[in-house]
Amino acid sequence: MATALTGCSTNVLSQSASTTPTISASSWATGTEDEIVTRILSEYDQAHPEVNVVYQNIPSGFDQQLKTEYAGGTEPDVFYLSAEEAPQYMENEALLDMTPYIQNAAYNVDGLIDNLISAFQHQGKTYGIPKDYTPVGIYYNEAHLQKAGTKTTFDTWDDFRTALEDVKRKTEIEYPLAFNSEPRETFLPLVWQNGGAVLNEDGTECVIGSTEAIEALQFLMDLYDDGLAGMYSAEIPVDWGAPALGENHTTAAMGGAWFVSALQEEYPETTKSLQMVKRMPKPPGGERATLLLTTAWAPSATPTDKKGAAGLVKALTNQQGMWAWAKTGTALPSRQSLLERNFYNKQPLLGNIANLTEGGYPLQFGLNTGRIIDTVLSEVEGAVSGDNSADSAMKSAERLINNNILS
Repeated sequence: MATALTGCSTNVLSQSASTTPTISASSWATGTEDEIVTRILSEYDQAHPEVNVVYQNIPSGFDQQLKTEYAGGTEPDVFYLSAEEAPQYMENEALLDMTPYIQNAAYNVDGLIDNLISAFQHQGKTYGIPKDYTPVGIYYNEAHLQKAGTKTTFDTWDDFRTALEDVKRKTEIEYPLAFNSEPRETFLPLVWQNGGAVLNEDGTECVIGSTEAIEALQFLMDLYDDGLAGMYSAEIPVDWGAPALGENHTTAAMGGAWFVSALQEEYPETTKSLQMVKRMPKPPGGERATLLLTTAWAPSATPTDKKGAAGLVKALTNQQGMWAWAKTGTALPSRQSLLERNFYNKQPLLGNIANLTEGGYPLQFGLNTGRIIDTVLSEVEGAVSGDNSADSAMKSAERLINNNILS
């Protein structure tokens, strides 16, 4: 049996002959997701006696652990890969080209949602298959809005602000909107909605210092400065959106499908009053854009059994494998046909968040996605806390990224 790494768990799912090729798989799954991944891998292992499947779970520090394993030539054959991390692995040819393994009708690669699988494609090749995803949307408490006598739909930024003003003035909710101190899920959609961008079209230059991005940050800063919004763990006495909504600390919060299972399990009564916007608000002349978060199963470039590794990825992301995980409601399936199942008619929060997909942008800004996001959000945090103006913050972020990251 393989030896478990510190902070990890390694599970040999069968004991086949020692000459049988081994396929190692690795994820950061926790709780129910880890149980499902283990089960799916075990079922694959049992159905394919020609391979042994070994599963390694790394619930924390996954990205750094994966880089360490790559450096030592001990990386897993198949593993979770986020859209943010994908560019550097694809550019460095560290992944197996899946293209020849998925070009058949039985797998149905065409059924995958375009703006998800594109995050794992490079120079005409496919290096990973998105296992699931979520758009970021606005959860709101309809009961609060009704008590305030305000709109329960937000067509524009002005509509959204007016609703927050009404809730603050006419109910006991002190901070109608909640967001993080580094508000990735809240700020980036505002930039795109206003016609702005983080990088130019070919990814060679940061343009976050644009008028559109500055206006987006100013909109958020004004909500905070006017007492219409509060930060988690500061004005809002919990550290994320589900308890903030579930315990009635706030009326609205931006987040993904991961809110839903936590809300339904821990706050079933409050959840009955919660809605998800059917479309994102926009400023005059803007667009209904939002953020897409997605993760793929991807194979290493050099597994001993390339066909076996590719086969495992296909089994994990075909109709059956994808649905086994997606039906838990923690994320959405990246196949349109699965989104059309009756399951989502009975789950309006998930069904409405799925409707936001078309206007979504993957969280991906080239090889330095992580550093770029950290730089932008650090400047946003400083501006919202009063240390800088929106104009200075965004121009500083643009300068730092162009001079220190993209140069």
